Amino acid sequence: MPRDLIAEIKTIVASKQEQIQEFVAQRGLLRTPHQTLEAEQGLAEIGRQLADELMEMLLLASLEKPPQDPASSRPKPPQTGGRQTRSMGQRTVTLRLLGGRQVQVRTQYRVPVRPKRPGRHRGVGRRGKGGVGHYPHLVLLGILCGATPALLSEVSRQSAESSSYQVALQNLSRRGLNLGEKTLVSMTQGFGRLALHLRQAQMLVPPEPGPSPLRGQRVAVSVDGGRLRIREPRTRGRRRTQTRHRGFCAPWREPKLLVIYTLDDKGHKQRHSLSLYDATLGDADVLFSLLVGYLRLVGASQADQLVLLGDGARWIWDRVDELVSELGIDTERFIAIVDFYHAVEHLRDVTELLPGWSAHRRRSFIRHYKRVLKHGDVQEVVAAIDELCVGRNATALTTERDYFARNAQRMRYKDFSEAGLPIGSGAVESAIRQVVNLRLKSNGMFWLHCRAEHILHLRAFLRAGRWDSLVEMTLQYQATLCIGSAA
Repeated sequence: MPRDLIAEIKTIVASKQEQIQEFVAQRGLLRTPHQTLEAEQGLAEIGRQLADELMEMLLLASLEKPPQDPASSRPKPPQTGGRQTRSMGQRTVTLRLLGGRQVQVRTQYRVPVRPKRPGRHRGVGRRGKGGVGHYPHLVLLGILCGATPALLSEVSRQSAESSSYQVALQNLSRRGLNLGEKTLVSMTQGFGRLALHLRQAQMLVPPEPGPSPLRGQRVAVSVDGGRLRIREPRTRGRRRTQTRHRGFCAPWREPKLLVIYTLDDKGHKQRHSLSLYDATLGDADVLFSLLVGYLRLVGASQADQLVLLGDGARWIWDRVDELVSELGIDTERFIAIVDFYHAVEHLRDVTELLPGWSAHRRRSFIRHYKRVLKHGDVQEVVAAIDELCVGRNATALTTERDYFARNAQRMRYKDFSEAGLPIGSGAVESAIRQVVNLRLKSNGMFWLHCRAEHILHLRAFLRAGRWDSLVEMTLQYQATLCIGSAA
C-alpha cells in the first residue's frame, strides 16, 4: 500500500479516536440499561462512520489509478446491449456506501455507439438516446446501481427477505441506512435485472467435461406453481374524475418454481447440501428450459438416479420425454413420481362428487384406498372409481379415474419406498410457501410483471441459502463483461 494512504488512514483513525474518547468521557461508566443501549448504539454509529471514511479514501485512491482501461472493442455489460461504446470523458457520479455515506467520484463514462443509418444527417439529439451508458472503472470494482457491493447486497437482501418494501426500509433504518423507497426499489430491481442477465448467460454455457460433483449421487427435482396478482393498467373505460386514471386490473398469475436437491439412502434430503431454487413468471416451456439449463450446469446427467416429483398437472408430465432427451440421461436412471399426497387429495375429490354419501362413508373410502395406493395397487383404485361413474357427476368422476389411470406407472409407491425414493413433493411445497406466499402473495399486494420476476429470482436464491454466491457471481460476471477475457 502506498505511503500516503497509510498516513491518511492514521489521520482518520486518530480523529475517530478523539471522538470515541470524548464520547466515553461524557457518559462515564454504565449504570442503567438505557445508558448501555445508548452507548452501544453510539459506538456502532462511530464505527460505521469510520468504515465509510476509510472506504471513501480507498475508492478515490483506486479511481485515480484504475487497474485497466477497458477498450471499446471489448464486451460490455448487458445494459449496453453488447454494442461497442465510446468514451464521453470524465463524469461525476454519486455513490452510496454501506454506512449510509454518500460520496462523489469522478470517473470515465462510456455510451453505446449509434449504428449507422442511411439518409441525411438529422443533427444532434434528433434520433433520441443512444442507450444507457456505464462507468467501466466502477463496474470493475463491483460498484453497480450507484452503490458499493456490500450496500447493494444488503439492500437487495432486505427487499427480498422482508414482507414488504416498507418493512425493508425500517430494517435498514435501524442500521443507519436512511433510504427513500424509490432508491431502495431502484437498487433492488437493478440488482435483480443483473442477476437475471447472469442466469440467462449460465443457461447458454455448455457443461464442463469431466466428472460432475453429482456423480454417484441421487438427485431429486420437483416443480410446482403458486399464485400472485399482477398489476395491469386498464386501457379502456372512463377515467376517474380526480386522478384522470382508469385504474388497473389485478389478474392472478401462476409463478412456477423448481427445486433441485440430493437424496440420502432413505430418500430424504441430504442435510449438509444446499438445495437449488429458482422461479419464473414464464410459462411451462420457460420453466423447463430453466430446469434443463440448471441440470446441465450441475452435471445431473452423471447422477446415479434422477427423480422428478410433481403433482398430476399435464404441463409437467407432457414434457418428461423432452427433459430426458435434452439431458441425455439413460431412461433406466430416470424415475418420475406423482406426489402421493396430491393423489390422496384426488381421492377426497372423488368422495365430494358423491353427494349421497355420508361423512363416515367418505372417510372410510379415503382411508381404505389410501392404503391401497400406498401398496401401489393403482388398478384397484381405477376400478373402484369406474364403478361410481354414474349419474349427473359421471363426467367429473371419469376425469378423476383418468387421472389415476394416466399416472399409474408414476404411482408405484411401494416399489419407490422399497428403493429408498421419496413419494412426496414436500420440498417444492415448502419452497412455494417460502419464496412466493410469504413475500409476493398478500391481501392488497399487486406486482408489476418485471418487479415480480426480479423478486422471485432473488428470494429463491435467498431461501436456498445461496445469496452470497449469487452476489459474487453477478458482480464478477459484470466485471468480466466489462474487461473481456484474455482470449
